[in-house]
Amino acid sequence: MEIDKATREELTAAGLIIWRKGLRGAIFHELTERGWIRARKEFTSPPPERVSSAWLLHYATLRHLGSMLERHDQKIADVFAETDPGPAADGATPAPRMPLEDRIKQAYLDLAETPGDLVSLLSLRKRLPDVDRAELDRVLREMDRRRDLHLDPDPGRNELSPEALDAVIVVGGEDKHLLTIGRA
Repeated sequence: MEIDKATREELTAAGLIIWRKGLRGAIFHELTERGWIRARKEFTSPPPERVSSAWLLHYATLRHLGSMLERHDQKIADVFAETDPGPAADGATPAPRMPLEDRIKQAYLDLAETPGDLVSLLSLRKRLPDVDRAELDRVLREMDRRRDLHLDPDPGRNELSPEALDAVIVVGGEDKHLLTIGRA
């Protein structure tokens, strides 16, 4: 969506957005925390008086989306803040993104020779370079808690590279360097 200069200045002054100029004068807008809160309120706002049926449909869609987000305990950012992968190199429509848990399982299958093999977190992180570290750690801890996978310390941790040590996840006060899915 294109925002004119006056609107951009008004939204910036209200603390709802920040913006920056990119290559070739492209302008990038980002919602602030206040902006996300205001956007969420928009989902429950009534439509303005005397608007066309298209606007009524727009507001009905927002209300429906808002109720779905509420029901599934999701935030607007879960839907709208995901990085756009852009067009595929061959011009084809890119495949939809798999949920992170599925991507973790797929990366594990690609790295492990057989189910139950230990795989280093460093290798897993290298397979998922586009995933925010905090988000990956949160999902790994949740999967470990549900026993969908198992996180383990490396018995040879004194011999690990600095890069491998940096890839650890701390669970219960203990550094975990390896993961396994399934039984050996």
